[in-house]
Amino acid sequence: MPQTSRGYDIYELLSALQKDIRRYKEYQAVFWAAELESFNPTALWNRLRVIASEDIGIANPLAPLIIDVLEKEYNSAKERGNDSYRLFLVHAVLFLARSRKSRIVDDLLNVVYGEIQHEDKKLPIPDYALDMHTLRGKKMGRGFDYFFSEGIKLSNEPFQNPYTEKAKEILIKHGGLKPEFKKVPEPLEQQTTLVN
Repeated sequence: MPQTSRGYDIYELLSALQKDIRRYKEYQAVFWAAELESFNPTALWNRLRVIASEDIGIANPLAPLIIDVLEKEYNSAKERGNDSYRLFLVHAVLFLARSRKSRIVDDLLNVVYGEIQHEDKKLPIPDYALDMHTLRGKKMGRGFDYFFSEGIKLSNEPFQNPYTEKAKEILIKHGGLKPEFKKVPEPLEQQTTLVN
């Protein structure tokens, strides 16, 4: 088993780091991160990225982005020989340890992929998906009316959309939008016409 210069097994370190981040044990988590960094910083940052989705997930959906930025800052400072690079590592570990946690991403991954791989589960295509964008929907004569009554339904919408009815009116009246707008003419001051 690969070991650090101080005799730690790297896989045990990775496991301890993740378990202590899950348990909000920030001192211990930073300790394990420091030990890992001395041996394999790539493995360390790879694990922090996994933790951001596996243990934080939608409880703090910006976690993967923040870890990515902190890793880039860490690497950039290190390449410049700036000894502040470890600030970004400790910041990342503290951020993950103190974040609200949810394992719903990993659990749902295991459920869906497990049912597909081990139980050969198949879901039927729902009727509301068969709109004018699909061959079956077209054969059923479903146009913009159906699309606006069924296809665009949103759950958990945070505010009312004031443009839906006008969009529906325009699309039904004109049969949709053209793929591209016509070329907009140049402003008069940019046109190069000859004056006699």
